[in-house]
Amino acid sequence: MNKRERFFSAASAGIFTAVTVCVLAVVLLTPPARYSLTDKPYLLGNLPLLLLFLPVALGLFALGRWFRGRKLPFSPDSFARCFSLAALPLQFYWSLNYYFSTGWDVGWLSQFAGEYFSGVARSAQWYLSQYPNNTLTFGFLLLCRRLEGWFGVIEPERCLAISTLLCCCLCCWTGYLTYRNVKAFLGERWGLVGFAAFWGLVGLSPWVIIPYSDALGLVFPALLLHLYTLAPQQPGKRLAKWVGIGFFAGLAYCIKPQSFLLFVAIVLAELFYCKKETLRRSVLPALAAALAMAAALALPKAVLRMTHLNLDPEAKIGAAHFLMMGVNPDTYGCYNTEDYAFSESYPTKSERDSADFTRYAQRMQAYGPGGYLGLLQTKIACDYNDGTFGWGVEDDFWRGVQNAKNTLVSNVARSLYYDNGRHYDLWCTWAQFLWLGTLLCGAFSGLYRSKDGRLRVVQLALSGVFLFEMLFETRARYLYTNVPLFIVLAVVGLREVYLRLGSRTAANQHK
Repeated sequence: MNKRERFFSAASAGIFTAVTVCVLAVVLLTPPARYSLTDKPYLLGNLPLLLLFLPVALGLFALGRWFRGRKLPFSPDSFARCFSLAALPLQFYWSLNYYFSTGWDVGWLSQFAGEYFSGVARSAQWYLSQYPNNTLTFGFLLLCRRLEGWFGVIEPERCLAISTLLCCCLCCWTGYLTYRNVKAFLGERWGLVGFAAFWGLVGLSPWVIIPYSDALGLVFPALLLHLYTLAPQQPGKRLAKWVGIGFFAGLAYCIKPQSFLLFVAIVLAELFYCKKETLRRSVLPALAAALAMAAALALPKAVLRMTHLNLDPEAKIGAAHFLMMGVNPDTYGCYNTEDYAFSESYPTKSERDSADFTRYAQRMQAYGPGGYLGLLQTKIACDYNDGTFGWGVEDDFWRGVQNAKNTLVSNVARSLYYDNGRHYDLWCTWAQFLWLGTLLCGAFSGLYRSKDGRLRVVQLALSGVFLFEMLFETRARYLYTNVPLFIVLAVVGLREVYLRLGSRTAANQHK
């Protein structure tokens, strides 16, 4: 590698390692945040859970040494593919036994979708004028309503079953893509480790039943990384690869901006790794990716045209609002109703942005360096100290809990995922255990040495996610869409520890 490439590789690995060590220190040493986003009934504290993860890792190492040089009795590719297909109906059936209609933004959008088909569009027009970033999510719920109208036998009043099925499809696809992504870096056997980690942490997560940008955006980071790691030889396929990257990056931005950050990291990596002799060949793929992204970014406007909704651009709540809310001293950077009312009180977008930024500057001045560091510490705890990713903490979360549909399965599922369930603490502890293990192993991914800069793209993207959360309004669920990337780095870090322990053991045996 030349100096520019070495700088990018070292900077990406160093920044991510520093961020992860900082996160682990805060999670382990900071008491639970005062805000309720981290209030979960864990059976054990974070340190005991991490200590419990060590024998699990050693067990995986022993299993890996035993399988080394042995042929697996099955094809990992076929297993991952068949498991993903078989898991879809099972996950869907499992979800049907505990799903419910929730409140907050999801409830609003679902209500607006129903009102639209009833001939009332004014409420949707008001909401989307303020939050146009949810236009594609609204279009998704309209699609679910349309499908429900065609079938009319699953859930006659709501589109929950249809949206749950589609989200299950995205989840299963993401699991398979996670396997392929880990395989691209480490091979198929380590790919199975990543596949198992995905299903333990994400596949069993109840977020799949919430038809919002978190579940819809889950697939995009994994898909973008999968496309980026492809190395097609034919020029036509290489062009198609970049068209796919551009288009799905545009979709990711429209649905969940945090899932778009991987594309930003890809662009930075391509700039650092670009050579003069390949510059001319890169022009056409870059142009194709830009055009594909432009097509994806136009989809929200297509939804508005089809629904005949005319949004008011002056009502938009912009980035300055979320920047201001990200330093709110009462909710520690989380959603605040008074901040929303403050922003809404200004009639024009320019006045609103100016007032929001002024209040942001005032709050930053009031904090001072020490106070702001304390706020960041709390925000890190709120974001990263919750393996359930903020499950159950949004306003009016348990709005439409329905009667149990199946005596045995429903009772078991609801006892795990409902906050009043008998075994709710078991699932929360399990999720926290896997999440802390993922963070710990990911910290060792900086040890990965390769001339290939693709892994550095993942590290840079997750460092960008950290920065995004520290600057703007914070939520633990905002990390959910990037969990497949965290898993990739966790498996890489686990493998690096395995290799170093193995080499040290071999060296001691030769003494």
